Amino acid sequence: MATPTTPNLGLNKVDRSSPTTTYVNLKTLIDDNMDALDAAVAGKAPKNNPVFTGSGVMLPADPTAAMHAATKQWVEAQVALAKKYAP
Repeated sequence: MATPTTPNLGLNKVDRSSPTTTYVNLKTLIDDNMDALDAAVAGKAPKNNPVFTGSGVMLPADPTAAMHAATKQWVEAQVALAKKYAP
C-alpha cells in the first residue's frame, strides 16, 4: 500500500492500514515533512510588512466591519459622498 499523505500539502502520515505496522521511517515522517512545510510557508507573505506584486489582492466585497479592507471603488464612492455633502 502507498504511504498515506495529508490532502493539502501531501505530508507523509504513519501507515496504520495494518495492526502489525511497526516500522516508522523518521526521514519520511519528520525530515521530508519539515521540508514540505518550509517550502509551503516560504511562498506566503509575512504577516508584518507583506509585499504583493503582480495583479495584487482581489477583495470579494465592500467592507462590512471597521477593520476590513476596502476596495478602491468603495473608497472613491465614500469620498464622492463626502464631497457631495461638504459645506
